[in-house]
Amino acid sequence: MAAARYTIHVPQADELGQPLRLHEAVHQHLLNHRAAPVQTTHGTPSHMVSAWAEDNPEWDSTAKQTGTLAAELANVPAVHVTKEGDKAASWEMGNTHYVPGVGADPTALAVGPTPTGVHAALIVQGFGR
Repeated sequence: MAAARYTIHVPQADELGQPLRLHEAVHQHLLNHRAAPVQTTHGTPSHMVSAWAEDNPEWDSTAKQTGTLAAELANVPAVHVTKEGDKAASWEMGNTHYVPGVGADPTALAVGPTPTGVHAALIVQGFGR
């Protein structure tokens, strides 16, 4: 089967301007799903976390679910997810739990827990659902 590059555009900050380290948890989550390799490109307004994996419905679903959960934890209206390859696609993963004017889930903030703690908290809270 053909390979594809899946990219989750993870917010760099929540709408209150608080910096996030959510991209670290997304990176680790994709590694845990045996993507090889996974690369994070830092940017503003979003970090791009890319994984190279087989182009199949399972990975489409994994990328979209990861984008949806990132939107929920960052408390943003949506997160953009793209797939590059023979069957290129683009998805805007909406956050049905979005609350305007409220910051991100505290576990996603850049202050506080160590990155390892953030990975564990986010995976337990959301990615492990």
